[in-house]
Amino acid sequence: MRDADDTSTITDRGRHENANTPWDQPTWRNAALDWATRELTARGLRESGTAGRRVRLRPWSVLVRIPVEDADTTHHATAASTV
Repeated sequence: MRDADDTSTITDRGRHENANTPWDQPTWRNAALDWATRELTARGLRESGTAGRRVRLRPWSVLVRIPVEDADTTHHATAASTV
């Protein structure tokens, strides 16, 4: 999968291949990635893009691992229906 910014993304849906998550909605996904990028920038970090993003989807949450220089960062969102 490639995001709107043409970054490669590896997605793990576990045993929930048919689950509908917020990540499946382009508007929500782009807003979440924009937020993560702003938060990284505010901390002086930038996505390295060499390894690509890794996403773990479950019906109750989304976990995005974004590579930055010499490390990975994680961003977690809980599905609204589970809050």
